[in-house]
Amino acid sequence: MAIGGIQRSAGGEASATPAREPLTPTTLAWLAVVPVAVVGVVLGWVLGPPLGRHLFAVNPHAYTFLPSPNFEGPLTPDPTQHARFVIALVVPAMFALGLLRLRAGRWRLPTRLVTVWVVAAQLAGVAFAALSGYEQRHVWLMWAPGRTYFPSWGLPAAVAFALLVVLWAARGSIPDRLTHHPGRRWDIVLGAAAIILALLWLLPYIYRGQNLSAANGAVQYNLMFSGDDILSVSDGRSPLVNYVGQYTQLLPYGLAPVLGLLNYTIGALTTGFTLLAVAGFACIYRVFRRLTRDPRIALALYVPFLAISVDPQTIVGDQRLSVAADFSIYSIRYLGPFVLAWLLARHLDGAAPRRRFWLFAVGGLVMINNVDFGVPALGATFVALWIARGPEGLLRRLLELIRDLALGVLAAAAAVCVLTLVRAGTLPDFGYAIYFARLFALIGVGQLPMPELGFHLVVYMTFVAALLTAVVRARRADSDATLTGMLAFSAIFGLGAASYYANRSHPDVLMALFSAWGFSVSLLAWVALRALWLGARQAELHQRVRGALPVLAALVCLGLTASTISGFPPPWSQVSRIQSNTGVIADVVPGAVPFLKAHTRPGDHVLLLMGLGHNIAREAGIVNVMPFNNPITMVLAQQVRLALHFLRASHGDQIFAVTSPTSDGYNAFNVLGQPTEWLPRGVSPTAR
Repeated sequence: MAIGGIQRSAGGEASATPAREPLTPTTLAWLAVVPVAVVGVVLGWVLGPPLGRHLFAVNPHAYTFLPSPNFEGPLTPDPTQHARFVIALVVPAMFALGLLRLRAGRWRLPTRLVTVWVVAAQLAGVAFAALSGYEQRHVWLMWAPGRTYFPSWGLPAAVAFALLVVLWAARGSIPDRLTHHPGRRWDIVLGAAAIILALLWLLPYIYRGQNLSAANGAVQYNLMFSGDDILSVSDGRSPLVNYVGQYTQLLPYGLAPVLGLLNYTIGALTTGFTLLAVAGFACIYRVFRRLTRDPRIALALYVPFLAISVDPQTIVGDQRLSVAADFSIYSIRYLGPFVLAWLLARHLDGAAPRRRFWLFAVGGLVMINNVDFGVPALGATFVALWIARGPEGLLRRLLELIRDLALGVLAAAAAVCVLTLVRAGTLPDFGYAIYFARLFALIGVGQLPMPELGFHLVVYMTFVAALLTAVVRARRADSDATLTGMLAFSAIFGLGAASYYANRSHPDVLMALFSAWGFSVSLLAWVALRALWLGARQAELHQRVRGALPVLAALVCLGLTASTISGFPPPWSQVSRIQSNTGVIADVVPGAVPFLKAHTRPGDHVLLLMGLGHNIAREAGIVNVMPFNNPITMVLAQQVRLALHFLRASHGDQIFAVTSPTSDGYNAFNVLGQPTEWLPRGVSPTAR
């Protein structure tokens, strides 16, 4: 927090410590952070239950649940947890706004008292972070005993790394060889290295149809959902019209036609997802490159960020499992925000796009494509543009940004309307974009309680630190607007994306936030390194004392992320795995295609209740009107009604299911207490 608070005295020489000093935004932030944190905890404890009941409680009569929802975990809505999460976002936001507007210089306090208070607050923060990280071991015991996020040697190595960097900086300023730009050739080489490294780290998640059956079960399971979202377009579905995307609404329109050139193979699908993830990571490298002005430093910050993003949870032979195995994470959720971060960095640095309208137009598309991470990314862009240029003219800038935001989002919505009109002949239903957000968050599908202590609080503290550092920097007229803006973006985006974990507080889900966390860590570490290199020796003693712990904390976190580089996959083994054939062609539903061909005519509209049903329907020469990517996600009678509505609207009369006639998946169509005739005529036998 406020890491870049080291300042030089007039003339560049250390002066005697003054008896009393005016409060700066940095000092005020440290003095107030503990009381604000206490207030936040009290507000969450007291106001969480009543706010949850009024804001997030769902009318039990508004939805009809299927008798035995075929989904992982019970239906356990927790409106109190949602309300407390909102409070955890509002409190630091109001604190940051107060720091941005408050004129702290009118107050003076004894310098020694301020130093003691600031260091005490820092020690309290470090102690709480250490306790939260230590308590994570109890959280893991619920799922995988002895499992940790980092190598056992990670923390000691990170502390040693931080101390070495500080001692190295104390001996002198930045080495001369780092003050000279390496030249255009090295810029190209290191930029290419960033892309190649991302591709190599993601090789474990490329599979072909000939070896998908040998993949980790999580890879096969997740592919059914994200893959069918994309392949729905190949089956004649139109997201936001007659298909409800769980993860993405717009990406299928662009990716599916490209996959069609390769006959929609599993290899093309997994490679396409991987290349999208690589493109997103490349955008973050370009952000670091623009911030540091040096490709060597940019790559040094980028590699730990990349490593923590795809750090494997388990390794068995040449099979690796990380959040990257779920293609909905980096190929869908993070892609848009990473592209938006790159465009924002360019804009703040004076490059194209120079008009804020275009940023918000892209942000609008990112939001429509995936609201889970798109809304936080759009909000982060707004806040970054608002504070990056400093405290002057905040009200005028706010009004201009609201205007540009409205115009940009309207332009994005208009573009989507044109797209669906051309493709489907009708306007989109934007309510479908938040369909699954409501299903999972408010109704409680798969929801898990959040532990009181754990590493998630360290992640939260990092985002808050990035936000307050951005605000403190914004108060200084000489601060780098691009770095200030990216700190604000990483903080707001991370805090907003944390709703993903706040809803389903599983240790594995927290790892989906590690990329956003690693981005903030790299930015804070760069602020710390700049503070060390650009004048730590010239700062006054009390300033060096106050800045020591924040700098060390940022470097320790960078060292922790760097420790996950040990999980780098050997590329030769991955290439061999991709080329191998297991002798079994992947078939999600064995025999489904010939069975469907035998019981349908080409072009028939049917309802398929099976994984990758849209791809199976395309291969069988029929049309699957299923509006969801998998019957597992159908937990409400309302979803059944919607599926049957599309079947009847297309004059179809056949339903195919994978399960036996006695299972919940098949009998879901009879749970409303209606007579058997309620089903369309001609229900086909179950595909086995």
